[in-house]
Amino acid sequence: MAAGMTGGRVNKFNVIKQAKDYDPEGEYVKLWCPELSSVPKEYIFEPWKMSKEKQQEYNCVVGRDYPERVVEMKVFKPRTDKPKKEKKMKEKYKGGFYKVVG
Repeated sequence: MAAGMTGGRVNKFNVIKQAKDYDPEGEYVKLWCPELSSVPKEYIFEPWKMSKEKQQEYNCVVGRDYPERVVEMKVFKPRTDKPKKEKKMKEKYKGGFYKVVG
């Protein structure tokens, strides 16, 4: 399917999950994000989950040394589920009283 066209597969790419799967020790992240070099691996992919005390301890204060999060996953997720809901609606009313355009 061509980019930008409807009907294609919608991928739900979770960057944090992918990072944990493919870089479990955080070596790649620490190489390219030196501000995270002292952060332990349990927080390396989600430094905003550290307490303020731990952020100070590891010299990685979110909003000062590391940027704030841009998108909350729970805010982003409903938008990615829309095609799945539309497909269910089309199947539900297929051949019925509700005509689906498209």
